[in-house]
Formats: sequence, structure tokens, C-alpha cells
Amino acid sequence: MAKSQTVAKYQADALMATHGHRAPAIYAWDVRTSALGMGGVTDARERAFREVDAALREGAPGAVGIVREVELSLVAGVYRDVRVVGEARLDGDSGSVVWAHE
Repeated sequence: MAKSQTVAKYQADALMATHGHRAPAIYAWDVRTSALGMGGVTDARERAFREVDAALREGAPGAVGIVREVELSLVAGVYRDVRVVGEARLDGDSGSVVWAHE
């Protein structure tokens, strides 16, 4: 096997969990406002929630955010959604971030 094929196989194997074990959780977060969108990926669930909260507070009323658990896909740079773990919106009346999650 050529060196580049060996490296590609190693990278693909590293992305997949072993039988009976899940890969470490990864969380993607996105915020959408009328003017812009923000997002990111982290391995810390609480950090994803903090990022959405902070981004919503900078946005206009009606802004929405979501935190999803994701997995790495075999396609480089692509994440596959596992489940939504939190959704939030910026309340126009109170200026508070209102969360709905499991």
C-alpha cells in the first residue's frame, strides 16, 4: 500500500468508533439573526451553550440558536447530526435568552 493510502486509511479508522464504543461527543452550535449567522464546533457541551447564549445576547430580538451533538463523517470536514440538545431564542420583551432542551 502506498504511503498516502496508508495515511488515508489511518485517518478514516481514527474517525470511526470501535465496535461497542461511541466516539467522544462533539457539539456544533449555530445562531441566526436577521443580519448574520455565527457558529462553531467544540468538544465541550457547556461551552456550546455559552457560545449560543453570548451570540444571542449580541443579536436582535427574534434571533435563534441551536446546539447539536454531531459526529465526524468519513467525508473530510463534514459533520453528521446525531441529535439536537438545545434550542434558544432571544426574547424581545425581556432581552433574555430562553432555552428549550432535553
